[in-house]
Amino acid sequence: MYQESSQDLLIHEGKKRLPSLFLYGQTVKPIEITTGGDCRIIVIYLYPHVIRSLFGVEAHEFTDTCLDFDLLPFGEVAKTMELCQEASIERQVYLLSDFLIKLITRNNLSVESELQYVTNKMTASAGSVTLKSLQKDLRVSERTFERMFLRHVGITPRLYARICRFNATIEQLKSNQQTKLTDIAFDNGFADQSHFIRTFKEFTGLTPREYLAS
Repeated sequence: MYQESSQDLLIHEGKKRLPSLFLYGQTVKPIEITTGGDCRIIVIYLYPHVIRSLFGVEAHEFTDTCLDFDLLPFGEVAKTMELCQEASIERQVYLLSDFLIKLITRNNLSVESELQYVTNKMTASAGSVTLKSLQKDLRVSERTFERMFLRHVGITPRLYARICRFNATIEQLKSNQQTKLTDIAFDNGFADQSHFIRTFKEFTGLTPREYLAS
């Protein structure tokens, strides 16, 4: 994430000032970023299974929080991008992309194929695929499976499955706003509407109706 603003960009109820360039981990809790002035934010989304290989950081170390690029091993390299001196957003995006490509080349990045397999399968099934079946596919124990997720994704496989289900639910809610909440809840494997609303509020801080109204 890169940001430039006329006033400080603050996160977590204004208690933490965001640096200009930072790496944000897997998010679980609702996040609110505030500023009192004009700002520009460029966000590059990455698949969770490349975090450790690309940045050399255990994913669980910055779940629900961020790391200043200057504190990472390549922080000085990032400074050479001189993003703040570029007026064009296209040029800034190019510099960020070029930096990541160089980082991939330098680290001889190898994607964790096992993690890619399970995260893709969980996402495609909206979190409905059983964890037991994935463990069986990988031929690993439950504990090894969990450690693998914490190291590379930052959260447990069970929580990742819940997030996949929630993401599928929110997409359905946005595209079918006239559909009853009860129907959406049952379509996505929630026990009932109350269970759906509790989960929705856990991940967004809002009820489904508040979310749509905003």
